[in-house]
Amino acid sequence: MPVIFEYDVEKNLLYETGIDYLSMKDFPDYKEMFSSIEFHPGVRIIADYRRAHTDFDFSEMYQIASFDRKILSPLGRIKMAILVTGKLGYGVARMYQSMLQGQNIQIELFRHQAAAEKWIGHETFCNTDDSVPDFSATSLAME
Repeated sequence: MPVIFEYDVEKNLLYETGIDYLSMKDFPDYKEMFSSIEFHPGVRIIADYRRAHTDFDFSEMYQIASFDRKILSPLGRIKMAILVTGKLGYGVARMYQSMLQGQNIQIELFRHQAAAEKWIGHETFCNTDDSVPDFSATSLAME
């Protein structure tokens, strides 16, 4: 399974890490692992997909977002920081963000872990000065 979950119950913080190629054939394993975690209300999620790549289409991403919403919606206010690289990774993450983000789920996209952790309220690894979300129309156009 190219997605690893580590849930810190005391901090109510999920580290989700994607590695290598992600495809819909992995989705049943993802669903089983994600739904087996007993999240506490208000869980915070750092989803690091900087070392992953995929070619999910809209309908596949919708299936994933719908499943995640079903698990996360009952848990109150959720913050999710998604770490990505490149324009394609950003585009896929934005598609997911637009499908999942809502009244109780707040999602931001980042390139640097320190910025993501600061935004989410967990600064264990903050050793750099990249404290704000660094995706904008200007920064993408300048790449």
